[in-house]
Amino acid sequence: MNPMLFIPAEVLMLVGVSIYPASQRQESAQRSLQGLSDIRALRELLERLPQHRGLANAVLQGNDGFRAELTQTQAAVDAGMAVVRRLAEGGDPWEVADRCRAMDRAWSRLKAELDGMAAEESFRRHTELIRELLYLMEDVGEAAGLLPEEPDADDVARILVLALPQVCEALGQARGIGTGVAARGQCDTVSRVRLQYLLDKAERVSRSYHAYLAGLSGEAARLYQTAAESTRRFLDLLRVDLLECDDSGSAGGLLCPGDGGHSAQFCLARPSG
Repeated sequence: MNPMLFIPAEVLMLVGVSIYPASQRQESAQRSLQGLSDIRALRELLERLPQHRGLANAVLQGNDGFRAELTQTQAAVDAGMAVVRRLAEGGDPWEVADRCRAMDRAWSRLKAELDGMAAEESFRRHTELIRELLYLMEDVGEAAGLLPEEPDADDVARILVLALPQVCEALGQARGIGTGVAARGQCDTVSRVRLQYLLDKAERVSRSYHAYLAGLSGEAARLYQTAAESTRRFLDLLRVDLLECDDSGSAGGLLCPGDGGHSAQFCLARPSG
């Protein structure tokens, strides 16, 4: 099956369209499925861009041991940007062409100028691009009719398109900042405040969908438990080894900037078969 989270695609064809005549139901279902397909492709890019941000942060702060992985991840982001270019050039069914073209230009400039950037500038520009990607996913979800007008804590589409990406981005930012802290061996006040904010945001948004996902069963339950446990370990690492410890150089677990709890969260949005 091709689920949105863990819902069979056939169910999506029925949600929200059953009151319309058959021809309209079919058209609406096809539009929803195309939107779902585009969001899944964008999700792959959303996984790679924070990895590139963290690796670039490490390299630009003097850890050249991550340069080969940075090059590989940059190639993966290049491949992922193909869906952004397609959305800009493919008739614009979601009315996102302007945003997509701006994102493509921003990525091209970022790549070209990366080696000459300060680490903070690289982090800022990566984060701006990721924020635009989050907006793009929401735009596609709304235009495809996947997001209901009234928010619902148990709404799968809203969890997939909005909540999970927000948690993943908060974790990705925290890992990127934590990598720099560990490389410097100290956590300055600005980094400490930013990390505390990101930790609070990840926990707050996670709680918003915990009740629903905790009630899943089977493979879905296993994926959620894995993601929740991985996220908890990472947040504990932030809290204990950085926010509550003066010896920030001990945070060795953060020196894998392309890995971590946010990757496990992405398993929740992958097809299960």
